[in-house]
Amino acid sequence: MKCPDNNSDQDLIDACIKNSSHAMKGFIIKYGTQIDKKIKNILNQLNVPISKDKIDMMRNEIFLHLFENQCKTLKKFDFTRKTSLAAWINSVTYNKVIDILRRRNILIDSHDKLENLEDHNLQNLNDKIMLQQAIHKLDLQEQLTIKYYLRDIAPDDIARMLQVSVNYVYNLKSKAIKNLQAIIGIS
Repeated sequence: MKCPDNNSDQDLIDACIKNSSHAMKGFIIKYGTQIDKKIKNILNQLNVPISKDKIDMMRNEIFLHLFENQCKTLKKFDFTRKTSLAAWINSVTYNKVIDILRRRNILIDSHDKLENLEDHNLQNLNDKIMLQQAIHKLDLQEQLTIKYYLRDIAPDDIARMLQVSVNYVYNLKSKAIKNLQAIIGIS
């Protein structure tokens, strides 16, 4: 089944809100591939192993989130704003994937290991152990910020994951680096 080309996004959402199964199928067909790509991108960026089952589960959970409670989430899209529906769906997908990963304790926590630090050319195992011990002495937000930076996650993505502003992420990073230097004894 292909989503009719003459249906605008507004018409499609209105029909979904009216509980039209045809419209919901059309919505899934129209945005399913985009959501799958966004999920893969997020999982890659966070170094989370990707499987078809994981992507399918997340896609289904995202569509359920959009359609449940009489399309409560879908109703939040504002056509008067300059954001496209596709961009808004990417944002909803990002937030939902992060939520799923948090609920399943897949995102970095304060007990994360240093396996991923090999990419950052630390000289030897002693340097890794010293850095691990120093990171654990930081407060939780500083720990997470440093660990996300070490995984090359962009500041705006870190801000979304920590639910803080991007400016605050930069401040956390600076503060964490100063604290790490003090802990390790680098002036």
